[in-house]
Amino acid sequence: MLTSRQLAVVVWLAIFVLFVLVLALAKKDMRSSIPAVLKSLSSPKLLALFATIIGYNIAVVWCLWRVGYWDASMLCGTPRVPRRLSYLGTKFAEAC
Repeated sequence: MLTSRQLAVVVWLAIFVLFVLVLALAKKDMRSSIPAVLKSLSSPKLLALFATIIGYNIAVVWCLWRVGYWDASMLCGTPRVPRRLSYLGTKFAEAC
């Protein structure tokens, strides 16, 4: 279950994304550039970077778990910056 702070972040993020989408869809030149932006985001170099970040975070958490310094009850308290960077591919945020 989300805390009130997490829920507020989700709501404001959704409002921001909707605002950007409305602006992007309102202008024809921005609308035509959306496929190019999506193609750029899925480039092999960026996907390799995302995979490296995700793999690093999984490896760190796994090593800490093996040593006994980390368990599943610490899932929401896992450091925020690496978790935000690796959010695209990990399942850490689902348990929060």
